[in-house]
Amino acid sequence: MDVRGEFQSPEKPQIVTPKLVLLLGPSGVGKTEIIKRLTQLDNRIVASPVYTDRPARADDVGRVSVSPEVFEQMEKDGEFLHRKDIYGSRYAMSKKTIMEALSNGQVPIQDFPIEDIPALKDKAPIYTIYILPPSLTELKRRLGMDNRDIDGSRYEESKAELLKYVKQHFKSDNIDDVVINKDVIQATQQVLNSIYSKVTK
Repeated sequence: MDVRGEFQSPEKPQIVTPKLVLLLGPSGVGKTEIIKRLTQLDNRIVASPVYTDRPARADDVGRVSVSPEVFEQMEKDGEFLHRKDIYGSRYAMSKKTIMEALSNGQVPIQDFPIEDIPALKDKAPIYTIYILPPSLTELKRRLGMDNRDIDGSRYEESKAELLKYVKQHFKSDNIDDVVINKDVIQATQQVLNSIYSKVTK
């Protein structure tokens, strides 16, 4: 679906300080959908692929599934900027893709676990935006829509993360901005404006 007609987008500003943009937040807050829409609104924002050794799924966006053997070889060859084990599978960021995008004046974007931010700060210039659901009830509903949380464990993990940062008023060295995803169109616009504020003059 082409989303460009849904926005009253300003003139695209010149990108002078490209950064790796990381959308933070637990499962179910809408990070994948926002990334998809951002790349349609501005072709200088590029979804950087994430490699994984789990089998591909129909709902995968920006995931490249490889065999465990291939994943291990890529890691040995230094092709990953960062690796993370989640729910029994391995995920990794492509160093080449991210660095090439930055050198070309583009803005690579990914969703990313907040606890791993410190491991990235010395590897690339980053800008982080934490995505919030409008409520815990809505978060639980979203997680149940595609059977991602059959046993309820993801909701409990997501709830724990959210409550932790709510108590801190989202004041953290790992969070640069916060956007509430009550409506995906509005949230995407807010994320776009936030990105522009940090990568342009």
